[in-house]
Amino acid sequence: LPDDTLISMASGGEQDWYALSFISYAKPARRAGFFLFANFMARSMSRLFHARPHWGKVCPLEANELTSLYPRFDSFRTVCNTLDPQGVFQNEWTTALLEADDHVGEIGGTAR
Repeated sequence: LPDDTLISMASGGEQDWYALSFISYAKPARRAGFFLFANFMARSMSRLFHARPHWGKVCPLEANELTSLYPRFDSFRTVCNTLDPQGVFQNEWTTALLEADDHVGEIGGTAR
């Protein structure tokens, strides 16, 4: 079912969507091949079909790629920057997405 959230895999349209899951039971030290495969799948599926990778799994796309997949991604950035102006709830990955050079998070006209 479609939803009206800012960045869910089903937001922003009435079209059908499908989920594909790939799981690795390999020990962490032996997952390099899995991550290469998952990275390839996420990138190729997003380019070919505008597929959206799952936020809680492997999501190797950069901010500019995500902005084109999620029409309301900039609104999500604004909400994040408004509710967490000091970045307390961020990590390296979310900081890279939320503070990308193509869209500096501005709140009330001042850069964060």
